[in-house]
Amino acid sequence: MKGVSGDVIILEEAAYCEAGLISEVVIPLLSMQNSCLLCISTLLDGSNHYSKMFELTDAVGNKIFESFSITLVCDECLKSEHPEKCTHKLSEMPRWLSSKKMDTVRALLSDDPAMLLRESMGISADSSNRAFPSDHVERFMKNVMGEVAEDPSCYYVESNTNHVVIAVDPAGGGSSQFAVFSLLQLYNGAVMCLGADALRTKGVPPLAPSHKLAPTSDGAQT
Repeated sequence: MKGVSGDVIILEEAAYCEAGLISEVVIPLLSMQNSCLLCISTLLDGSNHYSKMFELTDAVGNKIFESFSITLVCDECLKSEHPEKCTHKLSEMPRWLSSKKMDTVRALLSDDPAMLLRESMGISADSSNRAFPSDHVERFMKNVMGEVAEDPSCYYVESNTNHVVIAVDPAGGGSSQFAVFSLLQLYNGAVMCLGADALRTKGVPPLAPSHKLAPTSDGAQT
């Protein structure tokens, strides 16, 4: 689809579009003078590219996209532990939906409240099978790293930090990225994160060799 042009770009179920399609095809089209983007979709979790569009702002803080949200959860219930139980906005349901059927939908999706919120109530919610909720991850990423005790003169000092772990997931950000995570265990047993990075590997040219092999007088290469 690269190289195409158009004035109006319409993405149906935009949250389910591949991230590569957005970055490599849609975004370049938006640089055209008369182009505009229309997206409609069921919401996924907060880390989805479509969910992030709602919060994008320009250099002066203005929202980049004009958005319209249809939700069935009131502000007060959204702050509670069980927003999926909200019934205060049933009167605002679109005409093509039935408020009488919501009890049936709630019963069928009772084991997956996140799915209920996303598919039927218009709220971005984490998948039920996530290891950690998004707000926990955000707080973790904002934490300030403390000092690391180190005595370079002696490896065996009790207060030294001697255990460092580096983990690499070759598909941590999708098929085109490596996730690299490093942490250490302090002498008191606490675990500290040193870094969490996504390394782009798709389309990156190979590293140039540090030196060229040259034949020696005896035919070997150095």
